[in-house]
Amino acid sequence: MPAAYLVALGRLLDGLRGEQWQSWSSSSPLQKIEVCYTFETRRVGVKSRQRGSLLKVDLQRPVETIVGPDLVELAWLDAQSVVDTVRTKARLGAAPALPAFPDLSRLIERDLRVADESNKRVEALLARLADRLPRAAMRDLLDPQMALTWQDLVLELAFEVKHAEVALSSDEQQELGDLHDAIRRAEDQNEVWVSRNA
Repeated sequence: MPAAYLVALGRLLDGLRGEQWQSWSSSSPLQKIEVCYTFETRRVGVKSRQRGSLLKVDLQRPVETIVGPDLVELAWLDAQSVVDTVRTKARLGAAPALPAFPDLSRLIERDLRVADESNKRVEALLARLADRLPRAAMRDLLDPQMALTWQDLVLELAFEVKHAEVALSSDEQQELGDLHDAIRRAEDQNEVWVSRNA
């Protein structure tokens, strides 16, 4: 899965939780709107279904179609398709504008740098703990099918360390704590971004 696309799509869809978007969707007669995405599909597009006062919108894009010179733009176009489907199906007026490409592209570049640096730190910590963690835990943590984000990997690692009662050196405790702090900073930055683009 190309990281730039996934990070950009996540940012854009998270942004739909913002105040401006909530205000926009609240004028719909629907009680709830759920948005999800599926990459294990053959179809490209947005599928929706309504059950009573619930609208479910599913962005469908096979992984092999996530190609091109600008994956952030592709994510933006997919998010716009989701917004257009919600607008039509929920009988809403004009939607707020999604964030502009240059701002989004800069943000995604920063997110990818942070993710790359954090992944290297987590992998180094995992290598140090490999002989102390249960094999099943290491297998799960390193399983590429799990496609864990660096944040999920840190949280899973902390759980496995606690569950297996692995003794950590002071340096290892510090690194795990620093990675937890990095998660909080990333979440705080995401909340700021959501509120600015609300």
